[in-house]
Amino acid sequence: PVDQALLELELQPVDLNALVDDVIKSLATTQHPIVRKSSEDLLIQADPKRIWQCIENVVANAVRYSPDDAPITILIRRSRQEGRDIAHVEIVDAGPGITPEVLPHIFERFVSGRKGGLGLGLYLAKRIATLHNGTLECESKPGAGARFTLSLPCF
Repeated sequence: PVDQALLELELQPVDLNALVDDVIKSLATTQHPIVRKSSEDLLIQADPKRIWQCIENVVANAVRYSPDDAPITILIRRSRQEGRDIAHVEIVDAGPGITPEVLPHIFERFVSGRKGGLGLGLYLAKRIATLHNGTLECESKPGAGARFTLSLPCF
């Protein structure tokens, strides 16, 4: 299947801020600025290539759907859940949002919110999050953009 290669992870400590900065450098344009806000340095135990791919897939969608000159914001924060530190990466865009019909299925294979989309990017992003004992969730209201939250255990 399409995600077979994802099953092999090379786990190591990853600086989440640095990784997100690399994604931003690869995707930000003058029409689509991307702003990272972080209150602290966070290390996660992850396969850096796979987590980069996960975040890149979500940010690329945000860039694709956001109107020109509307910044995309990436918030990085820590929380404590069930005695563990969790890193959260929230990717917030000002795009058209996701319709209520598509939203419950947005992470399913071959589901896309746009014409011509393959519906694999968010599916793979969710699989990568799950393989890292994390989650990827989405909140959206039509006309009000979308907020994707990747949550991963800290190192």
